[in-house]
Amino acid sequence: MKSFCSKTQDRFLEKYVPPLLNNSPGLRNNIYRYYSNLGFNQTRYNHLVNFFESDHCSDDSSIFAVAKVFVDWKIKAGKIRRKNFVNLALNTANRSLANFSASLWLLAKYSSSEELSNFIDNHVSTWQHSRFLSRQVAAILPKIRDSKVDYIKKVFTDSGRIDSLRIINNLDIIRNTSPISSKIKLYLEHGIGTVKVYPLTKFLIVIDILNNTNLNSSARIDLRDRVTTRINDPLYLKEINSIKVL
Repeated sequence: MKSFCSKTQDRFLEKYVPPLLNNSPGLRNNIYRYYSNLGFNQTRYNHLVNFFESDHCSDDSSIFAVAKVFVDWKIKAGKIRRKNFVNLALNTANRSLANFSASLWLLAKYSSSEELSNFIDNHVSTWQHSRFLSRQVAAILPKIRDSKVDYIKKVFTDSGRIDSLRIINNLDIIRNTSPISSKIKLYLEHGIGTVKVYPLTKFLIVIDILNNTNLNSSARIDLRDRVTTRINDPLYLKEINSIKVL
């Protein structure tokens, strides 16, 4: 089943997944790939959520792997589905540092900027004292830059989180580079071959640049047109196309 599960697009193995997730740790990575390749449906979502919320999913590698499947899935921008992922993130964030990090990335994709901002506010005592989590918060800053950049920088400064401040500084450099360099464009186009999954981290950088009204409109339009031909995730495309660049 190991090799077959990671390669097949056949759905008949789905019925075996719940007990295998719970009782066969050696097969989990193959199951994650299997469900990632098949894409979202309600059955797969339920299987992974039930596992994610259970005591069986307690090691960091399983937490991150399931969260990656959730983030990589290409889901239409329906309010109910997005809300389900937001609730999952909120309900599991306090279980461990790994869960908190997973929640950050789920919220970075599926929540509104306001919801993510509130999450950051409500859990400042968790992330400000963790080097690892502070870096994760820095990385999702583009989603909440307008409302939170000064606050987050102050928390990092007061807590001595120099590495997290460096991440923000790097984001600032990319955001403010004018004209947008060919190197940045190539990086955000994510190669030249077929894009299977466009990375969330690059999507966040794209919206950070497109939201920078200090940049020339034609340059932002050019970047938008370049990356939208490379992105096949409906949620990313909806958010990018909602940004006014004129």
